[in-house]
Amino acid sequence: MTQNTDMVLGVIGVGRMGGSRVRRLMDDGHTAVVHDIDPSGLATPAAEGSVGVDSEADLAANLSAPRAVWVVVPAERITQAVIGGWTAAYANKVVSAMRAQFGGHHEKAR
Repeated sequence: MTQNTDMVLGVIGVGRMGGSRVRRLMDDGHTAVVHDIDPSGLATPAAEGSVGVDSEADLAANLSAPRAVWVVVPAERITQAVIGGWTAAYANKVVSAMRAQFGGHHEKAR
C-alpha cells in the first residue's frame, strides 16, 4: 500500500481513543493537528510528532484543503453531556471557528 504523506487531518479530543487515532494517522504518514479541552492532553501527541494547538480556530488555521476534523470524546461523562447538549454546543463552536477562518456554509450539530 502506498502511503499518502500529503494529508493533514485534525483531531479534537486526544484521550485514549483520540490519541490512538492520532498515532495511527502518523504511523500511516499523515500529519495530525490536535486540540483538546484539557491542554495537558496535548503533551504526549505533540511529543510523538503531531501539531498541538490551543483552540479550534488554531486547528482550522493549520488545516489545508481538503479539510477533515475528527471529534473524539470519551465515554460516559461526556456522553451524558451529549444528552444535555454540551457536545452540540462544542461542535457548533468548532463550526463557528471553521466558518470564521474559511467562510462558507457548514451544518451545525443538532
